[in-house]
Amino acid sequence: MLLYKFLIIGVWCIKMSLISIIKGIGTLKNIPRTGWLVCGVPASLSESVAEHIFESTLYAAIIGERLLQEGIKLDPRRVMLITLVHDLPEAYIGDIVKKVKRDREIDKVELDIAKSMIEIGTIGNAIIEYLESKSLEAKISKLSELLATYTQARRYYNMGFKDVKEIIESTTHEIRTIIKDPLLKKISIFIEEILELDTSK
Repeated sequence: MLLYKFLIIGVWCIKMSLISIIKGIGTLKNIPRTGWLVCGVPASLSESVAEHIFESTLYAAIIGERLLQEGIKLDPRRVMLITLVHDLPEAYIGDIVKKVKRDREIDKVELDIAKSMIEIGTIGNAIIEYLESKSLEAKISKLSELLATYTQARRYYNMGFKDVKEIIESTTHEIRTIIKDPLLKKISIFIEEILELDTSK
């Protein structure tokens, strides 16, 4: 609870104007993903949050297109928007490692940040949709984010940073859980092919 109170005070101090969001984008370019640092990847080699968002969004475009080909109705632009902004709250609270982020207090902070962005309606609503993870578009975004994390973890593992193995295993489990969804199940073979890709080449 103390962590939640500390973070939310910071959120209240931020006027979520267009200017603050633009500044936040700049911040994301310079925040290394904490999970990589914890696993021993030096800051000089660590993927930034912005780089992670870029790869996640490309996965979202690919997966959205594949689902459309399978006859699944969805809004591909919505998928890409949600993925593009899903980590924007980290510009204000930092990149919190997943073990800590499982704490519901952190979810509340991110949701409060998204709600404070509601004056920039499209962005705030997209982040809320991602955090609630109820729509198909939000589920695709989450799947894309996990695939991007998994792929980057494989790259680091191949570079000799063996401590990322835990991230590889946990994201693989989460990915396989998500694709049990009746609609996403239609591309399960495609997703498994991505998991088997040799990222060392």
